[in-house]
Amino acid sequence: MMITRGHFLRSLSVAGLAMGTGSQRVLASTIAPRRVAIITSVWTYLSHVQHIGDRFLVGYPRHGSWHQPPLKLVSL
Repeated sequence: MMITRGHFLRSLSVAGLAMGTGSQRVLASTIAPRRVAIITSVWTYLSHVQHIGDRFLVGYPRHGSWHQPPLKLVSL
């Protein structure tokens, strides 16, 4: 049986509606955070690695609210 493009796109939109934001939050809270290590030779104020590292450690603004990524920094 051949699946048409329209049927495929409709099934994706139905699956997206079924997921909703509530189930995504439940799913995100049940998954263990990924462990991350930052490897660098120099960490100085306003350096590129400091900017990226701060996003892992402190979080960042996303869609109008503060987002803390589901990561655990285990080594620097």
